[in-house]
Amino acid sequence: MRRGRSICAGVAMIQDVDETLSRLLAGELIKIPGCPVRSVEQVTFESPQVAEATLDGEAYVNLFLRDVRENMERREEGFYRVTQRADKSVGVRRPPVHFDLSYLVTVYAGDDARVEHRLLSDVLGVFLRCAPVPEQWLSGTLAGKGPNALPLEVALPEHTASVDLPGMWQALGGKLRPALSLLITCPFDPFETKWTIAVREAVLGMGQGTMTEGPAQPRDLAEIRVSAAGVVLRQDTETPIPGVTIRVDGDPQTLETDANGFFWISNLTPGAHRLHFEKYGYQPYDAGIVSPPLGSPYQLEPEVIAMRALDDKLSAP
Repeated sequence: MRRGRSICAGVAMIQDVDETLSRLLAGELIKIPGCPVRSVEQVTFESPQVAEATLDGEAYVNLFLRDVRENMERREEGFYRVTQRADKSVGVRRPPVHFDLSYLVTVYAGDDARVEHRLLSDVLGVFLRCAPVPEQWLSGTLAGKGPNALPLEVALPEHTASVDLPGMWQALGGKLRPALSLLITCPFDPFETKWTIAVREAVLGMGQGTMTEGPAQPRDLAEIRVSAAGVVLRQDTETPIPGVTIRVDGDPQTLETDANGFFWISNLTPGAHRLHFEKYGYQPYDAGIVSPPLGSPYQLEPEVIAMRALDDKLSAP
């Protein structure tokens, strides 16, 4: 394999989530007979204090973003491959980071508490029916990400917005009022795609001879099949790790990654194999690979191995 250029993909930003929520609420509430919210302009993202100060008698749904933190349950390690391009290069990416966006949802509809309660009930119904957010409402970089791109949860009993409600409202400078807690889990993907060109076959000239015509040159050509190839990178910095010992399960012979972290293994029997990666200062890593059938080098998929450093001082390449 050899390295190619890098490309940074779009990042799902908070404004894409805000726009998605605006479209979702306006698009769904307008379907409810008698609901006073009829357009995206009636969905705001102010602090409760600002929202109350700007009331003009029109109904509003306000979503105040009060907390952003990583969803540790959805943290992924390692790397993954991007679909191969026409020039036979393969992209390598880190997985996106998922964040939980916590919103405090309030409604405003004049002085009639019953109207506000009904509007809050309608909003609650929208979130319950539309979890995860339907594709038709996804906006910006979220569009086209599929039906499960933006999961949401509403009115969670353990939500941070449920802790010390009077103190929270006092800190926000607003009056205590009915509210919903909304939790959106959103992928953030600021990482670059690193493109590589995969080596799939090699031909080696064996022996010296004299052809019937022309100067002396190799006469017997033997094909060396590349059965597995890839690069070993450090998990946290994505830098290559040279000198990693690689062993095929069941074979006592070993090989090492080169100065750029690359490796290739030749002439394995077609089918599944287990590779073991080891280097002092790094956590050992096992990976399953599939050697392509004879005559089908295009089926070889380069491997991207991420090894975790145990101690920065011991493991610096």
